Amino acid sequence: MQTLRHRKGRQRKPLALMARDLATARRLVYLDKEAEQVLGSPARPILLAAQQPDHGLASAVAPGHSRFGVMLPYTPLHHLLLTAELPVLVMTSANPGGEPLCVDDREAERRLAGLADAILGHDRPIVRSNDDSVLFFADSRAVSAAAAAEAPAAPVFIRRGRGFAPGVLPLAGEGPALLGVGGELKNTVCLAADGRAVLSQHLGDLQNTATYELFQRTIADLSALFAISPQAVACDLHPDYLSSRWARQWAAEHDLPLLPVQHHHAHLAACLAEHQHAGPAIGLILDGTGYGPDGTIWGGEILLGDTAACTRFGHLETMPLPGGDAAVAEPWRTGLAYLRQACAGEIPELPFLAAVQSPAPAAPGAGVDATEGGAFAPSGDYRYRQQMVLTMLAKNLNCPLTSSCGRLFDAVAAICGVCRRLDYEAQAAIELMELADGLAPPSFSYEIDSSPAGIVLAISPLVRDIAEAVAAGEAVATISRRFHYTLVELFSAGVERAAAASGCQTVALAGGVLQNRILWQGLRQRLQAAGFTVLVPQKLPPNDGAIAYGQVAVARRLAGA
Repeated sequence: MQTLRHRKGRQRKPLALMARDLATARRLVYLDKEAEQVLGSPARPILLAAQQPDHGLASAVAPGHSRFGVMLPYTPLHHLLLTAELPVLVMTSANPGGEPLCVDDREAERRLAGLADAILGHDRPIVRSNDDSVLFFADSRAVSAAAAAEAPAAPVFIRRGRGFAPGVLPLAGEGPALLGVGGELKNTVCLAADGRAVLSQHLGDLQNTATYELFQRTIADLSALFAISPQAVACDLHPDYLSSRWARQWAAEHDLPLLPVQHHHAHLAACLAEHQHAGPAIGLILDGTGYGPDGTIWGGEILLGDTAACTRFGHLETMPLPGGDAAVAEPWRTGLAYLRQACAGEIPELPFLAAVQSPAPAAPGAGVDATEGGAFAPSGDYRYRQQMVLTMLAKNLNCPLTSSCGRLFDAVAAICGVCRRLDYEAQAAIELMELADGLAPPSFSYEIDSSPAGIVLAISPLVRDIAEAVAAGEAVATISRRFHYTLVELFSAGVERAAAASGCQTVALAGGVLQNRILWQGLRQRLQAAGFTVLVPQKLPPNDGAIAYGQVAVARRLAGA
């Protein structure tokens, strides 16, 4: 297992399992009737499900996680490989980390040299690379026993790929054929014409050269396959996204209109379009990064509007992000920056601020850095890096402002000592969620301040309270449960303010942070109990995999106006 992780460059990200049959899968994870139906469906996705206590597998399959990603065989070859003597296999995609999948034997021999010890070939050609789809059920029992009985059993997409994509979605309105090129991360593309929208499979992160080439090939492939010739192009408002740059150039070369769409408006529009809801609606959009028209990084937003237009009614308090993308990769930077602002420069002495790795292993969440696998110890070099970040903050050097909910999770995880540096995207937030596995009062402090445009959800009091709880020795699992509980209360209160101002009683939930099963179910339950109609993505992932569809939904309204 460790050899595989080393070769893939995947030190802690969970690996998927393929079980021979449902009986084998039941020995690995808890499955109810709905989960078994999803696993056994023709799409054969990966399903995240709670581990059985006596599963018998190595902890290195999913370190720090309470769930396994399990799937059943979906080709004849899989059935031949899995036997009574070999009922479970660890499965990972045929690609070096971050690159597109290999689709033929010669390509595999070239690209997987040094990664795979052997390659099993096949005489069935692969026409299109398509990652496995990944879904989960929001565990309502993590919120309350009553909610468990009432909550509908509907799976949530994390990745929409094999078995589901490319696929056709509804799109209201008349107008020219459209192309939506999506965002930078978790990219998908979408073509639309004649009341239908065709959303591609998950393509990946465009910062990888091979993925960027796949992005271009997929647009041409789907255009030919579905006989759609775009007459207008929609892209993200961020001017430097590779998808946006490509769209600008392609639209200019073909003399077509270019329609930039703000990132979080696309999230809202995707949810509304999927449900064929004309709007208006309150959009609670929670993610990691999205370019805001004010030049800041959005990601904790309360919007008011529909697919045609929206306004920003509220957002999380903006915080500095020292180093930009460097802070995303190293949550300790975010934790330090949030503490400095929340505590007016009087930064409390906490374990994560005097820490690097020692060789001694320890369990995640108990004064450890789960990423690096050992206990904290002081380091002069780390102190130097802290001082460098503090200097950046003091001089406002490369410290963009963000209202991101994803970065708030990073900051809290770092302050609690859960994760100082990421091995994979959203690791800090995921491991913080795993420690909680539920909600618990009392809430930490927060404030809702009025602004000229609406409200600001002030999180400085929350950050101070969490720092005090860590200093007092409160268990990290308890802090995480209270933190999740506080976010449900805070965002619900913000939505209620938006409803009072607008008269709207429909709420659309979207954004990658909603892949947090505790937050997903907690917000739905709280808002429904308050009388709101709550729309959530069902055919699409809440993350950026839905952005391209949202872009064409907005563009359809704009082009048809």
